[in-house]
Amino acid sequence: MKSGLWKIGKGPINVGQLDRVLRILAGLCLVAILFIEASTWRLVGLLGLAYIFTGLTRWCPIYTWMGINTCSTKKT
Repeated sequence: MKSGLWKIGKGPINVGQLDRVLRILAGLCLVAILFIEASTWRLVGLLGLAYIFTGLTRWCPIYTWMGINTCSTKKT
């Protein structure tokens, strides 16, 4: 079993604070495309929802799959 912090009902927390802020900002920008564009680029705006979700939950399934963790670790 892997060690690390766990969120209730989710995988381990693997998105760090800077990564989290950037994901939420990028997600908001992409979601804005939904309201600005009237073409097929609106589908790209839906991708912003995934960025916002991973930023808010601090869990990225792709990071889990690839073994990436951007959280800072405390050294004792």
